Amino acid sequence: MRLMATVPSTIDYIAADGTVREDRLAGRKLLNSGQGGSRVERLYLLSGERVVWKATTDTSQAAREAGVYERVLPVLSAASGLLYPQLIAHGLADAGAEPSAETQRAWLVYEDVGELNHTVSEQALLELIGQMARWHALPTGDLALGPERGQLPDYVEQAADLLTELGWSWRGSAVPAERGKDAGASDEPLVFGVAESLVLRVVEAMKQEPPVIVYALCHGDLHAGNFGLVDGDANNSASTGRLRVVGWGHVHRNSPYWDLYHAIDMAHPLFPRYVGDAEQERLLTAYWEQAAEGLVPKKRESFLREYSLFSAVCSLWMLRQIEQELAAASGSWTKEQLLGQRDETRAAFRRCAGRV
Repeated sequence: MRLMATVPSTIDYIAADGTVREDRLAGRKLLNSGQGGSRVERLYLLSGERVVWKATTDTSQAAREAGVYERVLPVLSAASGLLYPQLIAHGLADAGAEPSAETQRAWLVYEDVGELNHTVSEQALLELIGQMARWHALPTGDLALGPERGQLPDYVEQAADLLTELGWSWRGSAVPAERGKDAGASDEPLVFGVAESLVLRVVEAMKQEPPVIVYALCHGDLHAGNFGLVDGDANNSASTGRLRVVGWGHVHRNSPYWDLYHAIDMAHPLFPRYVGDAEQERLLTAYWEQAAEGLVPKKRESFLREYSLFSAVCSLWMLRQIEQELAAASGSWTKEQLLGQRDETRAAFRRCAGRV
């Protein structure tokens, strides 16, 4: 799969070297910056329209993303009613252009769906759950999805990673542990800030009763920053208040629990939120009621237990990652953002570990 080698003549605000032409803009706003110098910006065109421009040095991932938006998402939209930003154009910088801090090797231009409010209601999450159940039900044999993995290790890899570190017969503090009281727990050693007894329960369960992994088409990166309600569409005010799902560049086959975990229980440093126990159970029940036959257990309690183990393992793995980032004192997030993410992840772990 290869991106277009030349810039379309109709996209006159992108130069041949992949940079944005300032003389074609009324303004620009940085939305996100990531690894490898990638940038996502909102461009305010002189015509009055707005678009979202993404630039990256990862040309293979950019090519995969373009292919997903051109060939996979139309199928998902037709099947699930999914609303997503349209890919307008994409390309490569000229081979002779020298990249600089702002000149990346590949670029993509998307429809601007407006400002997304990532603090969504339970009703919006229920809408997302319904769409998710429909895209999970899609047959994937004819879809060109590319690599079969997302940005993070999958559940099996995370579980193996934790067992390697904690040990198959682990007892006690084999990893850095805090001392003190866990919220709602009696005095006992804490591992990654959660009660040792809960960690042991999850470790034993992931060794003896792992969830049955049935693979389905997954968004792959459905954290709180990749969905939300439109506060205001730049070009269509009628879409205000509509749920949008963005960031589809990591679509792959995975367990349906992967999308559920990202949407419900996975904390993000930039988008703090709180999902209560009762709300989480209602959301999971809504998915179970709509899931295609064979994707999840037929009995609701079995489904809730399997998902809870899956989520607890992923949350424990994330807690380890957060502790490592805090210790390194460098990276994309501030200490305060990481501490907020850690608190939310601990809460998700406790909730799910209690069901295991």
